[in-house]
Amino acid sequence: MNLYHERAVIETLIATQLQALHEKDVNAAVENYHTDVVVFDVVGPLSQTGVSAIKTRLTEWLSGFEDVTVVSAKLVVEAGEHHAFSNGFNHVMAKMINGNTLDMFWRETLCWQKVLGEWKIMTAHSSVPFDVTTGMASTGLKP
Repeated sequence: MNLYHERAVIETLIATQLQALHEKDVNAAVENYHTDVVVFDVVGPLSQTGVSAIKTRLTEWLSGFEDVTVVSAKLVVEAGEHHAFSNGFNHVMAKMINGNTLDMFWRETLCWQKVLGEWKIMTAHSSVPFDVTTGMASTGLKP
C-alpha cells in the first residue's frame, strides 16, 4: 500500500468538500462523512451524531451567505492502511445575506477510516480558541 497515495486521496477529498461548500452543495459536502460520524462543532450542541445532523447544520449555515469560500491552510494528513487523520486551519471568507462579511479561521481535526475501500470521516472536531479574560471566542486569529 502506498501511504503517500492515501494521503493524496484524502487531500483531494478535503479539497472537493471545500469546493462543495463554495457551491452550497450540502449533499456533496457531506459525501466524505460516515453515516454515524460524531461531530464536535464550533457552535452548540457539544456534539452531534450522524450525517443528517451535519446536513441540517450546513444548510442553516450556508443559508446565511450570498457567497462563501472556505480554504484549508497548513493541512497535515497522516494515513495508514485503515485509519488516517488530518488537521489544519479552515479559512472562511463570505459575504452574508445581511450585508456583513465573515473572515475567520477555525481549527479542524478529522479522523478517517477506510470503509469498503473508501475513506470516510468518523469524527470531526472544529474549534476556535477563546480569550480567558473575556470568555469570548478569538475569531480574529490567523495561522
